[in-house]
This record gives sequence, C-alpha cells and structure tokens, in this order.
Amino acid sequence: MSLPDLPFHWFFASIEEVKTDPEELGRVKIRILNAQDFDEVSTDELLYAQISMPGHYASYQKVGASPTGLEIGTKCWGFFMDG
Repeated sequence: MSLPDLPFHWFFASIEEVKTDPEELGRVKIRILNAQDFDEVSTDELLYAQISMPGHYASYQKVGASPTGLEIGTKCWGFFMDG
C-alpha cells in the first residue's frame, strides 16, 4: 500500500482575524499573499485556516511566546492539501 500523491501548494499569508471562529477550534482567518486581491476580498469572506503551531507564539512586533496569542498581522506559511 502506498500513500496517495497529494498536490501540496505552499503559500505565505498574513493573519487577519483571530477571535471569530464559530466552532471554537482555534482556527484563524488568513489572507494568502499574492493569491487574493486585497481590494476585492473582505475579511468576512476569507476562509478559516487550522494552525499547527502553538497559538501562544505571536512572532510579531517583538512579541514572542506570551499569553496574548496570535496577533493580527502575524505572517505565516501553510499549504493547500487539495491542490
């Protein structure tokens, strides 16, 4: 048995919303850089992304590990698993 070939597509993004996940799963809304038109897609229309790193590392504006959690504007990277 072999694993299926998944068409991973990597991206860089910026976190736009951190506190509106209706299912309270720790997801955030991200804006994928160079893939989404910043003028035409509102924050409300962005999809939620699941995070894989601990959410208490902001790594933004000299905030490292802290109880403040992720901050709007934090840069991140990820991948699409469905191509």
